[in-house]
Amino acid sequence: MISMKPLTTALLLGGIALSFTACKKAGEAVQAAQTAAGEAAQSVADAASDMTASAEHDSEKFNAYVDCYNSSNARAHQAMQRYGQWVQDMEAGPTGKERNIYGTYTVAEHVVQKCSEMAALADAKPAIAELDGVAKAYATALSAWAGKLQEADKYYTNEDYKDDGMAKGKAMHADFVAAYKAFDEASDNFSDALEEVGRKRQLAELAAVEKSEGKKFRYWHLSTSLNAESLVNFLAEDEFDADKAQQLIQAYEESSEGLKTYAKSGGQDVPMMFSMYENQLDNFLTAAKKRMRRVRDKEAYSSGEISRINSGAGWMVDGSEDSLLRAYNELVDASNRLN
Repeated sequence: MISMKPLTTALLLGGIALSFTACKKAGEAVQAAQTAAGEAAQSVADAASDMTASAEHDSEKFNAYVDCYNSSNARAHQAMQRYGQWVQDMEAGPTGKERNIYGTYTVAEHVVQKCSEMAALADAKPAIAELDGVAKAYATALSAWAGKLQEADKYYTNEDYKDDGMAKGKAMHADFVAAYKAFDEASDNFSDALEEVGRKRQLAELAAVEKSEGKKFRYWHLSTSLNAESLVNFLAEDEFDADKAQQLIQAYEESSEGLKTYAKSGGQDVPMMFSMYENQLDNFLTAAKKRMRRVRDKEAYSSGEISRINSGAGWMVDGSEDSLLRAYNELVDASNRLN
């Protein structure tokens, strides 16, 4: 069987902006001492500048990885979902006798090109050990999968199957599926690594923000994002511990309420578009609670709900994984628009 997982959107995270300062102390010492002090201070300043540049390049590299993933991953998976909507037997492939032949989707060429540049980026310094290798693998698998999609799209869009009796469609199927499976595996590995590295950076940034600014907008926004990510990952499983789910829901609700309370204080750091984001905070909380209750209470899906889930309209089913992920993705989109 081919995996047809619902998709999440990765949070676009900025790196921590580290700043280093060096100062020279002027005294009334002899000229030799002044010279030595000046040279030492300059060494510190140079080192600080190198560290700042390294941190900035590290953040740029990480954000480039996230940008590639966000712009390519969902569409690349949706392409196979589209294909699977009309191919009745994914093991055997198309027959030409299907009632509807929809073809497939493609991944935009400029997106594939952008991701292909990650190969060189992965080799650049500073290294991100947990990500560089899987980023290159993702770019390679995406390029191969996108090529198969382009070939299939041309064939089905031109309806060439009407002229050859689906001969090419049948011949393409095995390689088409193999390319998707390779991409799907690379996607899982890249997603997991992005999530792990991103969370470490968020936690470090949260601590740095609290220390430098206190619990203001940036703190509450980041705290809420972290709790939302933990919650969606936990509830997206087919089975989970209901008590743990309740704890994660409570943590998210408390941080989102802290964020809304701060926003009402009228601080100058509150973005103008916060009201739109606030709506998504509440929508995600509602979706999370419905998901938790459905799994906790073992509420079976009706035949109509199953039909919607299988047809790509699972977001319309209360308590479904698709509904939860849609609410989360809309929260992420609203969050990114605040920046």
